Amino acid sequence: MKINPFHLAIPVYDLVAARHFYGQVFGCAEGRSAPEWVDFDFFGHQLVIHQHPKTASQDHAHTNAVDGHDVQAVSAAMADVRAGLAAADLDRTGVALDRAGLSWLRPRLRA
Repeated sequence: MKINPFHLAIPVYDLVAARHFYGQVFGCAEGRSAPEWVDFDFFGHQLVIHQHPKTASQDHAHTNAVDGHDVQAVSAAMADVRAGLAAADLDRTGVALDRAGLSWLRPRLRA
C-alpha cells in the first residue's frame, strides 16, 4: 500500500529534549536545522520541531478518556500520524518507546 508523505510541524518548548526524543529514541535521521527548528525523516515523512515558549496549558496537561485510558490531549494528535504510517513503521515506533521505558497507548484496529 502506497502512503502519501505528509509534513508535520510540532511546537516544542524544549528543543534539546525533543531533538533527543525523535533522533535517539525513534532513530529518525536529522535533516536541516536552525537554532529554533529541526527537520527529521519520520519514516519517509517530514517532521519538524519548532521552538515555542511553554504555555500555561502545558503546565497542567489536559486528558480525555479514550477507550478506557486517560490520554493527554496533546498525545491524541498522534492518532492522525499513525494513520499515515505503514504497519512496520508503527511497530518500530512501539519498539523504540518500549526500549526507552516510555508509557504509550497502543493503537488498536476498530471496525
